[in-house]
Amino acid sequence: YISHNSDARKMTTPRQNKPLLLKNRLYLLHIFLLLVMNTTAQQQEEEQQDKILLDIHIPLTKSQSCAARQARASNLYLRNHDGAYHQEIDFPKLHTPHATLYQTEFYKSDLPEIQSTVENIAAEFLDSYVSNCKAGIELELTQKISSGNYAMLDIAPNPCLRKLSDVIVQSLLPYVVFPAEIPEWVHHIKNAKQRARKMELVQLYGSPNVLDEFQPHVTVGYNEVDPIGQRTVFLGMMDDDTSSCAGVFDTVAIGFVGIGGSVLHGSLYEAKLTPSSSSADPDPDSVEVK
Repeated sequence: YISHNSDARKMTTPRQNKPLLLKNRLYLLHIFLLLVMNTTAQQQEEEQQDKILLDIHIPLTKSQSCAARQARASNLYLRNHDGAYHQEIDFPKLHTPHATLYQTEFYKSDLPEIQSTVENIAAEFLDSYVSNCKAGIELELTQKISSGNYAMLDIAPNPCLRKLSDVIVQSLLPYVVFPAEIPEWVHHIKNAKQRARKMELVQLYGSPNVLDEFQPHVTVGYNEVDPIGQRTVFLGMMDDDTSSCAGVFDTVAIGFVGIGGSVLHGSLYEAKLTPSSSSADPDPDSVEVK
């Protein structure tokens, strides 16, 4: 014989256990979510550690070149007048004067492939991609440009330089980190059409200064504290016949990026542009345009 009270106890036991079961399930769900979050955080940290900001460029390291001398002299002038405005670029101690071909974020694990690609391009470029270049790339400085925090020496349009940049961009695209961050200065471009195009290029290639927006220059100054002071000093600097100042360079380098898009001393990798077999002057170190 089973009493009604006993039946009642049996009927209420499952209901009494429901809060405990629910609590256990919530606890297990909490543990699961913590594991997922921890795994995601580890993956994000690993991905961040695998990213590296690189600048593929032509270093202006030929001491006898007019272009190299002009770049160093401009930076020296700015640094000698830095009492009021804190010049950040220092060619003698920290940075390399250069003309950027492609600057963006890459996967560090792809560095061997990136280096190999640049080496192959350098070996084949003068013979395979162009027919009107000398045994190197000519860089002709034209005018001083002050824009935002930057002081720059503009480089005259050069089909060889543009082609070299295009080839490097297209060849290294598989190793670029996406999505790429749009640089702050791009948002401040007044021309709406140009601003939109540069944003599009960042989305497609990881850089706003490539292809039809390739604008070669040599950055000789960078100032976040007092860019107006830098502008006044830079534009007031005596011109040393900059329009006829040029040089021919035969090296493509990969470097680490410093403040303001600068390139730090100590190239990660360098490759020589192999002189064209049809070049009349096989020694690019002997070539200088005055």
